[in-house]
Amino acid sequence: MKYTDIASRFADFAELAKSTAEFSKLELSTSFCDSKASTDYVVKLLEKAGFSDIEQYAIPADGVTTYDDCTMPQAWDRTGRSTLEIIEPALPENERLLADSDAEVINLPTWSAPTPPEGITGELMLFSTIKSDDFHEAAGKIVLCDFSPGGARARKLCQAGALGTVAFVRDIAEALPDDVRWMNGVGCCGWYHIKGDKRPWNFSITPRRGLALEKRLLAGEKVVLRAVVNTKIYDGEIYTVTARIPGESESEVALFAHMYEPFPADDAIGVTACVEIGRVLLEAIKAGAVPKLKKTLRVVFSMERYGFYEYLQNAKRRQNLVYTLNMDAITNSAWKLCKTPRNIRHSSAAVPFFGEILIRELMDKICPQVNYLESAGSLSDDTFSADSLWNIPSNWLTSPCPNGMHHNTNDIFAAVAWDEVPGDLDVVTGLLCALMTDTDADYNAEIRSKVLAGVKLDAAKDLEKLANAAKISDLDAEAVQTLYAFLKDYHRKRIISLNSYWQDIVSEQDISNTLDPLFADFTPAAAATTTHTAAAAAMRGIKVSRNASKLQPMSLAVVPQEERYAIKVFPSALCCAMLDGKRSLYEAWLISEFMLYGKISTANAADLVKFFQKLSKYGYYTIN
Repeated sequence: MKYTDIASRFADFAELAKSTAEFSKLELSTSFCDSKASTDYVVKLLEKAGFSDIEQYAIPADGVTTYDDCTMPQAWDRTGRSTLEIIEPALPENERLLADSDAEVINLPTWSAPTPPEGITGELMLFSTIKSDDFHEAAGKIVLCDFSPGGARARKLCQAGALGTVAFVRDIAEALPDDVRWMNGVGCCGWYHIKGDKRPWNFSITPRRGLALEKRLLAGEKVVLRAVVNTKIYDGEIYTVTARIPGESESEVALFAHMYEPFPADDAIGVTACVEIGRVLLEAIKAGAVPKLKKTLRVVFSMERYGFYEYLQNAKRRQNLVYTLNMDAITNSAWKLCKTPRNIRHSSAAVPFFGEILIRELMDKICPQVNYLESAGSLSDDTFSADSLWNIPSNWLTSPCPNGMHHNTNDIFAAVAWDEVPGDLDVVTGLLCALMTDTDADYNAEIRSKVLAGVKLDAAKDLEKLANAAKISDLDAEAVQTLYAFLKDYHRKRIISLNSYWQDIVSEQDISNTLDPLFADFTPAAAATTTHTAAAAAMRGIKVSRNASKLQPMSLAVVPQEERYAIKVFPSALCCAMLDGKRSLYEAWLISEFMLYGKISTANAADLVKFFQKLSKYGYYTIN
């Protein structure tokens, strides 16, 4: 493929490293009062790079305003030093301090509630010793957790009268004993508390210190801690920044990168790399190395998921979008330090697309030394534009971390792998050139050939996966036939999506030649009788239509609080996206389970039925 070295030739990697470091410092506090400064900095980068139509606008952070079904959190600021220290037993001064936000900012995770100025003193207990359903044992205690204390557990601790929590990550105790986790997703429904929710304070400490406290408690020793938390929770605002490099048409290819997290690799580099890629394209066009853009390049920087929902919910903003590429954590050091495979996330099965095949081709050519995997589109945090109601395909090239290392201070997660950045930017610029320029007939024909070959390869793998699923899952002949028909249509649409970029570049005959021989040879040995549970069988008789104004259930903003927190199981986002009013709930669930996991389990079938029945009462769905 052409244009495989544009970033390597035109990027200023020293300047990119400098801007990433400066921007990351502005993001470090995660305080909303600092968001204006960090976005002002991004605006200056965009201006310097040559972007047009730069827009910076505020969105409410009030715990009430809801976009789609994402209720914005209230604003949160650090207002001073926060500390956690051991009061009893008596220890030398250098052993008493467990956490200090002046020494390590994320010792105090975002969203922690304030204490009185003098702090709170209380006896420590192990969460694992709580045996009651209402957590009454935690009343008046500080609770030591080996997990991020959010969701229903944090809510129960607050209701029981726990003073606060102290948390560490047990999974990394051996490998990274002195690391700290940024514990940010603490909401009971959705990621964040909404206005009126009870919320705890929480300190995140190292595994070494967490295990030492646990050892004392297991030995029967009394441990008393004092926590001083200086924070402010209020109705405020946060910002979105967007800009364009105009092409010959108004159709937009967009790079999404979130802001407001405290790590260089998550996601300072995502933001600054988007800006640099735009500058590189302008330089390359000026030098004649890349043709003029046929499509417009759009960049969008905002609060992860929630800010992007606000952007995409606006029909005028999204009407020209034809593709989004997620730049979240594109280049951390996990691959380098842990040999963790990179991941190419496909566009979701609800919006089939060919983009992942081009990313694969570019990775093989530009980064042959990098091991990577591919995964089904899941409508994850910044790729949810690939939902059937919005119909904007999306991909994500990312660097997953080993278990327990996500959002940690270690270099594996937090540090940018600068030696990998040139290759990653070459892949992204190569993809953009393929999608945004109409170069010549030979190049377009090459892309067509690559996509046809890639779809054929993927379809063969999916049919093999289906044959295996028929053996290991409780699939009857009807279920296998449903998946067979879906896969043929899915891969057909991936090929057809080429015509949305290059008119009539593929024909029905091309599709038949690519797919018919594969599907004609498929003969699964499906079970003759169903073994599904009664609840799973009941899903076959239910058809669900979605409310287009509530794309995906998240905060359950219109559901009464107690009912909201009583829901046991959420369907996958892909399952919801497959509900078109024509498929049965069973078919949507079957397809999503197969695409995401490759096997089918009916364990949660009854709870899924209850979920859709409950949410239909509040306008999320209509059940037929």
